[in-house]
Amino acid sequence: MAENLYAIILAGGRGERFWPWSTKEKPKQLLPLVRDKTMLEETIERITPLVPLERIKVVTTKDLAPHILKGIGQLKEGNLIVEPFGRNTAAAIGLAGLSLNDPQGIMIVLSTDHLIKPQANFLRAVAVAVERAEKGDWLLTFGINPTRAETGYGYIQVGELLEGGEGVRVYKVVRFKEKPDGLTAQEFYYQKDVYAWNSGMFVWRVSAILSALQRFQPKIYETLSHAVSSTKQGALDEAYAAFEPISIDHAVMEKADNVLVVRGEFFWEDIGSWTSLDKVYQKDGDNNIKLGNVLALDTFDSLLIGDQDGVLAALGVSDLIIIKTAKRVLVAHKTKAQEVKKLVEKMKEEGKFKDFI
Repeated sequence: MAENLYAIILAGGRGERFWPWSTKEKPKQLLPLVRDKTMLEETIERITPLVPLERIKVVTTKDLAPHILKGIGQLKEGNLIVEPFGRNTAAAIGLAGLSLNDPQGIMIVLSTDHLIKPQANFLRAVAVAVERAEKGDWLLTFGINPTRAETGYGYIQVGELLEGGEGVRVYKVVRFKEKPDGLTAQEFYYQKDVYAWNSGMFVWRVSAILSALQRFQPKIYETLSHAVSSTKQGALDEAYAAFEPISIDHAVMEKADNVLVVRGEFFWEDIGSWTSLDKVYQKDGDNNIKLGNVLALDTFDSLLIGDQDGVLAALGVSDLIIIKTAKRVLVAHKTKAQEVKKLVEKMKEEGKFKDFI
């Protein structure tokens, strides 16, 4: 494995869909959502067999950086790449590539939103992607074998098989597909040899992704390049204010013709909202997930999370998300899980609630 191998962990989001657990002092990446360790710790430990800690870079915002350093003791300031504020993944990845100052380096881009197992199978797929990136200017992403007709994920249509063996296959990408409706998702599931879930994880040479940004997003590339090389105070703040947020998928991957997809044999789930936990935790006989001090009677298909201070009791309800913390309570229908972020935005507008976000 190359000595100039870097892991770039994107950790700039607030995870507002996980309010009231996720707050401005303790965002989602600093929460133990699926195991005893935080999501960021899980991500770091997942990749350290391939990449030593000194070459792991966490991209986060100015507001979140001190909380990450405090919450993850193994990280030092040198492990952070700090954005003035979030501008989606194209800017974060561009800033990371320029900050490394190593055009021949190989970047493994990861997210803190993911549950992945087993580790060995994941690392095998990453190693294959790294080897391919070392041989040419490929932009590689990871496609996940669908286990259901999922409308919440984007998809990748795979084409020609380039490499296969040891549970890892590399294909050319035909096209990216947006999140589908229910019928289309069912069709994709029936054709799961052709369609894969888009994981949002990537591998590429630094020079390859910077060249792609320069080609397809010249404003972002030029503005970031000027800011990184500038000695002017506040140059990066000005750069980030100058362009609109855009994901790396929309900015580059959907436009480029040198994109490959790696399909490995590992379990993957995006932990993006409270209902994501349905796929993580064991349910009781009434299809409820109960964590903490919880009592449920005649209650079905609900997510019930209490704390150790008191009790959360539910009677005669179904399809609800009920989360209790010391000073915050969320009650929402499961169909509104993706809209918890809107609730947080509304709380920001109401001054009396600002201390609770």
